[in-house]
Amino acid sequence: MVGIKMANDFVFKKKWLDEAHKRLSLHCIGYFVILVVEYGLYGKHEEILDEYKCVTWLLDEVKREIDSENTKPQKKPKMKIPPTLDEVVQYVKDNNLNVDPYQFWNFYESKGWFVGKNKMKNWHSAIATWLKRNQTIYNNGTTGQQSNVIDKVADILAD
Repeated sequence: MVGIKMANDFVFKKKWLDEAHKRLSLHCIGYFVILVVEYGLYGKHEEILDEYKCVTWLLDEVKREIDSENTKPQKKPKMKIPPTLDEVVQYVKDNNLNVDPYQFWNFYESKGWFVGKNKMKNWHSAIATWLKRNQTIYNNGTTGQQSNVIDKVADILAD
């Protein structure tokens, strides 16, 4: 995008100025620029003076474009992978999770932060998986599947 970046990530686009040069008289262009900048920065502009009503239609087009860009959903910043050991320890501590952060970090550090053949995308989710697995393993000291088999065998022997 070609334009001038201003405060609040507002960009005054060159195409707006080009359009103003094509369609507005010279005395209206400067006023148009002022109104667009005010609208882009503050979401409003001063009342249009009667002698500059010529900018109204182009200003309305630009305002619609600015508004549509401001309503686009913002992308979430990507999670930093790999996290530092301190980040993992702090996350586990802050969320009071029953996971050994050192074991988690060392495990994935040794695997290059891959899950199978895929690069890890979200280490918070990976910790949640570890937490769930730990809860299953520590349930009767066995995994979920083993626990079901042992229960069935115990039922058969009890008969």
